[in-house]
Amino acid sequence: MENILELYINNFAFGGDGTAILPEGKVCFIPHAVPGDLVRAEITVNKKNFARAVIREIMTSSPLRSTESICPRRKSKIPCPACVYADVVYSAELDAKQKQLEFFLRKFEPAVIHPPFPSPNRTGYRNKITLSCENGVAGYRAEDNKTLIPVNDCALAQKAIREAMGQYTPSANQKRVVFRWTPADGVHRTDAPSAPACLTEQVGPNGKTFKVPLPSFFQVNMAVANELANRVLGYIKQFQPEYLVELYSGSGIFSILAAECLPSLHCTGVELDGEAVRIAAVNAEGHGVADRCRFYSDDAACFRKKLRKGLSPEQTLLLTDPPRTGMAKEVIAEILKFQPERIVYISCGPDMLRRDLDLLSGHYHVQETALLDMFPCTTHFESITLLEKRQ
Repeated sequence: MENILELYINNFAFGGDGTAILPEGKVCFIPHAVPGDLVRAEITVNKKNFARAVIREIMTSSPLRSTESICPRRKSKIPCPACVYADVVYSAELDAKQKQLEFFLRKFEPAVIHPPFPSPNRTGYRNKITLSCENGVAGYRAEDNKTLIPVNDCALAQKAIREAMGQYTPSANQKRVVFRWTPADGVHRTDAPSAPACLTEQVGPNGKTFKVPLPSFFQVNMAVANELANRVLGYIKQFQPEYLVELYSGSGIFSILAAECLPSLHCTGVELDGEAVRIAAVNAEGHGVADRCRFYSDDAACFRKKLRKGLSPEQTLLLTDPPRTGMAKEVIAEILKFQPERIVYISCGPDMLRRDLDLLSGHYHVQETALLDMFPCTTHFESITLLEKRQ
C-alpha cells in the first residue's frame, strides 16, 4: 500500500479523530481531520484491522470547518489534546457526539433516544481548571501524558479563571493546581493559603445554594448541570419512589433536591470522599431534609450495608453518577443483588457506560437515554440513561 494517499474524511470517531476508508476497506483514523475534508495523508500505523495517518495537505476543506479555531494550540508543534472539536462548527460537534452515544448503546435498543441538549455556551463555561506543574511552569499534559504544554489561558474557562491563570506562577516544587470559580465566591485556587475550605454553588430550581469542598468533584458547566438536575427531578416526579439510593453522591446535591421535590422520599447516599460526605450532611441540615437524607463515607460497593431495614427494592430508584472509569464490577454485583426497580445512570464516559450496561442487561433494559453536552469542544459528554427491571 502507498504511504501517502488521497482520502475523503467521512466521519468522526469517538475521541475526535476523523475517519476515512482505505482502498482495502479498513478504517483509518486521522487527527485534525473533519468530515467533508479531502486530504493527502501519510499512513503512520498500519494494523490488520485499522490504520492511522497524519494530514500532509488539506486539498478540499470541509464546509463543517470553522473560520477560526477556538484553540490556538491545536496547530502548535505539540498540540493541546483536549479541544478535538475546536476547528468545527458546533452543530457538527453535537451531531458527532449524538452518533457516538447511539453507537455505544445500539445493542441495548433504547426505547427512546432523546435529542441532545446543547451547552448554551461553547467557550467560557468551565468553572474549574486543573493544571499540572513542573519546574515552576503550569500547563496541560500533551497526548503522551508526560510532556507539559505551558498554558496561561484557556478559552473554555470562565473569564475570571482565565485572568487568574494569566497571573499565576507555580512554585518550583508545585505538582498540580486547581482553579475554581463560583458567582458567590469568585476565583480560588487549591494552593493558595487563604483559599476557603468550601465554596457556595447554585444548583437546581431557583438556584438553590449548596456548599462544596474546594478540591472535591463538582460539575464544570453549570448551565448543563442545572439541566441534568432538572432531569433527575423529572424522574423523581414521574415515578414517585419511596426511596432514593445515590451512589457517588458527592456533596449530596441530587439527593437533597429530590427530597425537597418529594416530601415523602427518603434518601441514602454513599461517597468515598469523606469531606464531601461531611458537607452533604451540612447541606441536608441547611435545606431542612436531614431527617430524610443520610450520607455515608464508603466505597459504593458497600451501599447495601447502609440501607435502612425494610427498604423495598420495588419502591427504590437507584441513582449512580460514577467517575469516567465507570462502576467497578463489585458495585454492579451489589446492584444486581439488591435489584432496585429502576436505575438512573449518569455517565461521562459512553464506552464505560456500555461496559456497565452489558453487565446489567440480563436484569434491566434501557428505557431511554439522552446526551447533555457538559464539555463542548472536547471529546467528552454527559449522558443520563434510565434502566427498568425486566419483568
